[in-house]
Amino acid sequence: MFRMRKILKIVVQQVACSLIVALISANICVSSPLSAQAASHAFSLPQPNTLQLRQMQQHPLVAFMHFSIATFVGVDNPCGKHGCPSASKFAPIDLPASGLCNVSEWVATAKEMGATQICLTAHHGAGFTLWRSNVSDYGVKSSSYATDLLAEFAAACRAAGMSICYYWDLGDGYDAQRHMSPSALAARQTQWLTEILRQQDKYGPVDRLWLDDYGGREYLNLTRLVETLSPHTLMVPGPHGWRAGASGSFGQYPLYHTTTWDNDTGTQPQGWSINGTSFMVRETDMTIQSELDSSGVVHGEAWFWRNKAPFLSAPQLWDYYISTVMRGGALIINIPPSVYCGVPPKYRQVGAAFGAAVADAFHANAYVAVGGNASAPCSALSVTVPLPTDNSTGFNGVVLQEDLTHGQRITQYTISVLLDEAWVQVPSVGSSAVGPAAVGVKGGTIGPSSLDLLPAEYCRSSEVTAVRWQCVSAIADPVSIRTVAAVLAQPPSS
Repeated sequence: MFRMRKILKIVVQQVACSLIVALISANICVSSPLSAQAASHAFSLPQPNTLQLRQMQQHPLVAFMHFSIATFVGVDNPCGKHGCPSASKFAPIDLPASGLCNVSEWVATAKEMGATQICLTAHHGAGFTLWRSNVSDYGVKSSSYATDLLAEFAAACRAAGMSICYYWDLGDGYDAQRHMSPSALAARQTQWLTEILRQQDKYGPVDRLWLDDYGGREYLNLTRLVETLSPHTLMVPGPHGWRAGASGSFGQYPLYHTTTWDNDTGTQPQGWSINGTSFMVRETDMTIQSELDSSGVVHGEAWFWRNKAPFLSAPQLWDYYISTVMRGGALIINIPPSVYCGVPPKYRQVGAAFGAAVADAFHANAYVAVGGNASAPCSALSVTVPLPTDNSTGFNGVVLQEDLTHGQRITQYTISVLLDEAWVQVPSVGSSAVGPAAVGVKGGTIGPSSLDLLPAEYCRSSEVTAVRWQCVSAIADPVSIRTVAAVLAQPPSS
């Protein structure tokens, strides 16, 4: 996640041994061996599978792109009492001479924002398909658009190294209003999804499916189909993960990745706690087309493009990022293409400003100590990040990344700074007051990533020479910390 600004030497110190790990300076202190009982308990915890680990480590920020028949009729759910709009309504305006949407611009917009995965609405609730399906006529093949939009999108993603995700809704408003039986509707869903998953050279690789309103026997049948035809495909929301709060909400803290879940019935997760029995990826979804009231609550959100819709600023996107990704979750931001088949320039500008601020804070200007995934009992593990004497830009926060390979374990930690040659513990902010700009150490769960903003008196560049993270408690031993980094996290100016 981080690129170092200054190359330093790593020294890992343990009892009776020292291990040199190249690249960055970190002192990892371990003072007692791991008991057999603790090790047994540790490996009975819910653990992420390889798909979940891949998503958490590689795709903390995802771009959502809502684009379908709804884009051209001005409502998110276009099927009403008078039926669904005709497929001919899908008619992009002012296309270039090629007659094709510039999907490469969609991918470039996501990259500028810092996203590594795009989730496109292949099949939304109206039942309109963005690919030229042989199962039904309600889709791009019955519109004025000449080619297969989904195939164009997948090709652009592959060319740019962008991970492919498709939004999927079991809703089929068009066929339901034609009084198709429930069993026939379910069969059609299977046929549609099979078309995509069996043509991954054309539509894939499908790294992820975003299954809206997951739950119940119908979705359970689809997940079994995905597991058979495309075992490399993650399903979040679905059996591999769930939302972290309602759409448009700031992320929760503490954020637990474990829940009670019955994958054999397709029911929804039943509560979240460190003692859950199943591991889940956690993600917050929101759309740039939103308004925030004076208390920061979202209202008036729109997922498909709306002309003259209110939209969030780059600093507001930053607040969402700090309150989701940097609380141990993930974030998916909707930036919808318009009737002109491109992302509105004002949205792209906001996304780029937000992405640049994230890159500056957490990639370009980070002093990083990597723990090397060293395993040790929590009570014995600490990591120290020396700050160089020429740290002219200073820092204002500490980013942590827990190694979740064997489950979410850490439940309490402290951060101290070496101030005037004495270690001083930074005060805790408490888990009940963790807003986007909350200053102090959260001190609870970590997860894939977590940021603690420190009070100014603990960040004076001329007097603070090191930062130390210490594990205080964990649900099981051993624990591993992937990264401890001192960062200068500053929101975009506009």
